[in-house]
Amino acid sequence: MSLMIAQLQDQDPTDPVSNSDLMQQISDMETIQSNLQLSDTLTGLTLNDSLTAATVMIGQYVVGTDSTGASASGTVNSVSLTNGAASLNVGSQSVPLANVSEIIPQEQAASQSTQ
Repeated sequence: MSLMIAQLQDQDPTDPVSNSDLMQQISDMETIQSNLQLSDTLTGLTLNDSLTAATVMIGQYVVGTDSTGASASGTVNSVSLTNGAASLNVGSQSVPLANVSEIIPQEQAASQSTQ
């Protein structure tokens, strides 16, 4: 909007912008604004879905890698946001949701650890 105002202020009075050009510019700016709002909305929805998926894993036994690539496994005790992405807190490690390779039911994890 400030760009449009600047253009109108700097316009040569002897050669004004036509109404159709001005309307096209306004339409283009509204489209850009709309696209930015849609992008923000989709980013928020993606984050909500990620947090929901991560929250469901609290209390589950997971296997994966932490952000440094180190192997991690254990029971998820909480969820956090790291760099805009959901991470599972497993013991002292933080495992990005995308790095989870296996989810093992607690009963099966308990029976495997006693064997």
